[in-house]
Amino acid sequence: MLMAIPRKQLDHRHIATWLEMAVSGLPVECDGMTRIISALLGRASVAHEVITGKLIDKGGDQPVGVRQVLHHWITLADGSIVDLRARMWFGDSAQHGVFFPDQAAPFEYRGAQVAHPRIVSLSILSLMAETDLADLPSPPVHAF
Repeated sequence: MLMAIPRKQLDHRHIATWLEMAVSGLPVECDGMTRIISALLGRASVAHEVITGKLIDKGGDQPVGVRQVLHHWITLADGSIVDLRARMWFGDSAQHGVFFPDQAAPFEYRGAQVAHPRIVSLSILSLMAETDLADLPSPPVHAF
């Protein structure tokens, strides 16, 4: 379990900018994106959790069978969520980037930390992403 730190210590704007520049356009779904972000954060010794669970459309804008999906995301030490793939399932109305869970939001994240995430080598992740992840810029450690 991560030790919570005050929200002001993390600079979500810089983190989101890095994510958009470095990984947002990679051709992977939520599980691949989560593994890639986790690997890059781990390489920079940034505390985070890998979460697997459900992303639920509380507003019911989607057809009955699509109101919840199996989903993967990252939670940072301040409790914020890193998710660059919710829009794959729910379109532009879904949250994107780095944000705090909001009870009033139309989407709910319900999941649990993956106790022992399977370590996947950067070379395998690079094959999945169709790019050499070793060449990507490191996370802005000053933002964490």
